[in-house]
Amino acid sequence: MEQTKVEELTDNIRDYVNTRYELILLKATERTSALAADMIAGIVIGFIIIVSVLLFCFAAAYYLSSLIGNEYSGFLIVGGCCLVFALIFIMFRKEILAKPFRNRIIRKIFEKENVKEMLTPQHYGKN
Repeated sequence: MEQTKVEELTDNIRDYVNTRYELILLKATERTSALAADMIAGIVIGFIIIVSVLLFCFAAAYYLSSLIGNEYSGFLIVGGCCLVFALIFIMFRKEILAKPFRNRIIRKIFEKENVKEMLTPQHYGKN
C-alpha cells in the first residue's frame, strides 16, 4: 500500500514536470512565432517604404532637372541629398536602429506575461 502511494506520487510528479515543460515550450513557440511574424511584416512594410522613397526621389530628380534645364543636375542634387541622409543614418545607426529594434524585440517577448508568471504553478490554472 505504501509502495503504490509512492509510485502514484512519483507518476504525478513526472506528469506535472512533463506538462510544465510542454507548456513552457508552447509559450516559447508562440512568442517566437509572433516575433517572427512581426519581423516579416516589418520587412514588407520597410520594402514598400523604400520603393516609395525611391520613386519619390526619381520624381524629385526629374522635376529639378526640368527646373534647372540640365538633365543631370537634378539627379546629382537628389543623389547628393540621399548620400548625406545615408551618411547621417550610418553615423547614428545604433540610436536609430539598434536600440529601438532591440527594445521592441524584448517588449514583444515579454508582452503577454512575465516569464516569472509563466513559470509559477498558479499560472497553469488560468488557461
